[in-house]
Amino acid sequence: MTEHRRALMLLALCGVLWSTGGVLIKLVDWSPGAIWSARSAFAALLLYSVRRPSFRGIQRAEWGAAIAIAATTGLFILAN
Repeated sequence: MTEHRRALMLLALCGVLWSTGGVLIKLVDWSPGAIWSARSAFAALLLYSVRRPSFRGIQRAEWGAAIAIAATTGLFILAN
């Protein structure tokens, strides 16, 4: 499998997982805060395990983007 094809497949998988988030949130009997915390912790652990060396070079703007995405996710969860 070529790298381009693999990237397209991973992007499609990402889209499927992202779009099922709302449905899965409805199926879990947790508080919005617990769901938000669990999703954030899972994402942080996954990203850290995959990109560990590059975490040292994260710039201030990238931290801002990460916080904005976390806030958006939290608001999405609270809305559902």
